[in-house]
Amino acid sequence: MTDDKRRPRPAAQYGPTGETLRLNLKRLRERERLTYVELSNRLSAIGRPIPVLGLRRIERGERRVDVDDLMALCEVLDVSPAALLLPPAEDADQPVQLTPSKSVPWQAAWRWAHGEQPAFTPGGDDDPRGDRDWPERRRRFLQENQPYRDADHLREIARYIAARIDGPWHLELDSTSADERGALVMPMREPPLPLEA
Repeated sequence: MTDDKRRPRPAAQYGPTGETLRLNLKRLRERERLTYVELSNRLSAIGRPIPVLGLRRIERGERRVDVDDLMALCEVLDVSPAALLLPPAEDADQPVQLTPSKSVPWQAAWRWAHGEQPAFTPGGDDDPRGDRDWPERRRRFLQENQPYRDADHLREIARYIAARIDGPWHLELDSTSADERGALVMPMREPPLPLEA
C-alpha cells in the first residue's frame, strides 16, 4: 500500500462513560502510585495483558476499553466496575450522562449501577415511583440486579440486631411501609435525654 493510500488511524470515539473511565483509570493508577509497567505486569499476571503503550493510549483517549479489559482493570485496581464507569464522589454535584439522551443525578447513577433502583431523576419526569406498576417493576429490578439478596432479609437483619442490642431498644418489622420490602423500626422505650448545648 502506498503512503498516499494509507489513512491515519482515527482516535477512539469516547462517549461520556468512556471519558469517565479514562479519567478514573488515571486517577486510580496514580492514587495507587502504579507505573504503567507495574499495571501492565499485574494485568499480565491475571491473564489479560495490556501493554504499556495500550495503557497510555487508554488514558489519552486513543484506545477504547472492551468489557474484558474493564473487568481485568477492576480486578487489579481492586475496585468494582462502577468505580471505573461512574464519576467519583468529588463530582457528586454534577449529573451523570448515562447515554447521549439520558442523564441522572450522581447518586441515582450510583444506585442504578449497584442494582438498587432503575436509573431515574427523583422528582423528575422519568421518576417511576408514582406509577401503579412501580412496586412490581422495582421488585423485578431488585430480583434481577441483586440475586444474592435474601427475599426476607429484613427479618434476618432484625434477628441480627436484636441479638446485639442491650438496653431500652426493641425492634419491630413494619411490612406495611411504602417500600414493598418493609422497614425496620427501632423505637425507644424511654424518651431520649435532651442534648446539652
